[in-house]
Amino acid sequence: MSTTMHDDSDSGTSRFPTARKGYDRYAVERFVAETAAQIAALSHEIETLAGQNRAMAARAATAPDFSALGGRAQEILRVAEEQAKETSQRASSMADDLVDGAQRDADRMRDDTNRELEELRRSRLAELEDLRERAEEDARVSVERAHASAQQLLAAARLEAESVTTEAQARARDLTQSALYAAEQTRAAADRDAASIAADVAAHRETVFAELHRAQEEAASRVEAMLADANRQQTTTAAHLAAETEQAVALRAQALADAEQIRTTASDDARAMIAAAQQQAATIDERARQEYTWRRRQMRQEQALLDQRRAAILGQLTSLSALAAETAGNLPEVPEILFSEFENVSSGQDAQRRPAEQPDQAGGSEQAEQLEEAVGSRDEQASRHDDERDDAHGDEDATTVRYLDSRSA
Repeated sequence: MSTTMHDDSDSGTSRFPTARKGYDRYAVERFVAETAAQIAALSHEIETLAGQNRAMAARAATAPDFSALGGRAQEILRVAEEQAKETSQRASSMADDLVDGAQRDADRMRDDTNRELEELRRSRLAELEDLRERAEEDARVSVERAHASAQQLLAAARLEAESVTTEAQARARDLTQSALYAAEQTRAAADRDAASIAADVAAHRETVFAELHRAQEEAASRVEAMLADANRQQTTTAAHLAAETEQAVALRAQALADAEQIRTTASDDARAMIAAAQQQAATIDERARQEYTWRRRQMRQEQALLDQRRAAILGQLTSLSALAAETAGNLPEVPEILFSEFENVSSGQDAQRRPAEQPDQAGGSEQAEQLEEAVGSRDEQASRHDDERDDAHGDEDATTVRYLDSRSA
């Protein structure tokens, strides 16, 4: 068994696969593990043989007494005992040889393993040094490439940010002008509609008042004519009073009754005409109020749409400003390694660029404030115009009611 172990240990160095500047690490570790297993097996076998040797020695120390046996049996036992002693001695010698051989093999394998491990360590150190040099070279090349790439990316990002800012400012100006024009057109249309409605209401009121005045004048003329006719009849009756006193009294009473009837009828007709005129005026006024309310609701809806458009425009302006700020904020950061000169140049360019960007941002804010002020001024003018028109209509309604009440009285 020692011969086989010796052969394996002698050929162990030659069966390692070679790697870059040394043996393969995993093959060496596998060989060390196998060698340790073989040493453990040999140690176990040595212990087993030693146990057997001790057992045989113990049995030999307590030799039995064979004097009672015959001479031939004693001779056979003696020969057997001698052979057992020789066998024990050979086994002991063989065990010692095995122990010595195993120890030598273990020492040789340990030395070979230590030598191979030292060679592997030196080769690994050389390989690591080579890798470190290559890594430093690769890192230097990567840094140079990253520096060039960062400069290109930064230049492209600046150009893109300037383009986005210019486009956002142009779009904001266009939206502001469109919103102002749309607000002006809507306000003008609302003013025209309000003026038309006010003119129609005034015309209706004038027509109603004229018809009412004409009806009242006609009723008064009819009453006056009836009274004049009654007076004439009374004068004629008085002329014949001297001749026909009784007939005159009767005629006078009849005339007074007829006059009272005529007066009552004329008064009822006048009240009916006044009531009809008032009803017509109320109907016309209600229609005018409904039309005015509908027009006012339309104007408020248009105002709400205008406010929505204004809010949308302001939202777009805010989004564009946020997009420009986000684009400027998302510029890639250049690594600090080997870029001290680049950072100085970049900080100088940023310092030159910030004064140029601040007027643009201030201009966008001023345009948004001007748009809000223009729309707010339009809202105040429309509200003031509606309040004045409501006050005028209320004064006209109060005047009409007072006039009709005075005529009825």
